[in-house]
Amino acid sequence: MLGFIALAFLTNGFPNRLPDYLLPAELARRTNTPRDECFRNANSTKKAAETYCSFGSAEVAGKPSVMLWGDSFANQYLEPISSAALANGFHGLIATQSACRPFLDDPVRNSADQQPCRDFNRSTLDFVLNHTEPSILVVGGNWGNALEVSSLADRLLSSGKTVVLIVPLLNIGFDVPQRWIEKQVRAGGSIGEWRVDADPSTRNQS
Repeated sequence: MLGFIALAFLTNGFPNRLPDYLLPAELARRTNTPRDECFRNANSTKKAAETYCSFGSAEVAGKPSVMLWGDSFANQYLEPISSAALANGFHGLIATQSACRPFLDDPVRNSADQQPCRDFNRSTLDFVLNHTEPSILVVGGNWGNALEVSSLADRLLSSGKTVVLIVPLLNIGFDVPQRWIEKQVRAGGSIGEWRVDADPSTRNQS
């Protein structure tokens, strides 16, 4: 049984070696967000050379009207936001970094945050405030408290920006497609639903 589960992870790049009933879950497990090379790691480095990568319509390149700013909780929405921007002729910029929720840098309140995150947020805020565009900020993150959210939103709004806040999704504590693969392997065949039991310790989190 364990050897069969390992098959799902050892056939990297060869999903056709898996049984057909595991393919949907395996493909979901491998799905990356668009422009994955633009998502910064915790040290604030990324593969892409641009300071802020672009998304949306190339016809209006150079006139970014929207920016996606936040951590992985924000970056997971890049695909629908990119599609919407392309369909409506918007050019956007990507400002996302792993484990780095967007906030106003406060030496007291944010003292526990790593310096690369604080530097990234400070430079992004400076960029936004010193340019007329982007005028729309789509901001999301695994925020610590409401004060952190409202402080940043108030600062952006006071500068004339339009702010769209993304509420973080429930963190259920495990990879859903991976758990679905494991359940199907244990069942010995296809399970025709994506539902799995959540970790009891996360059920009351919001």
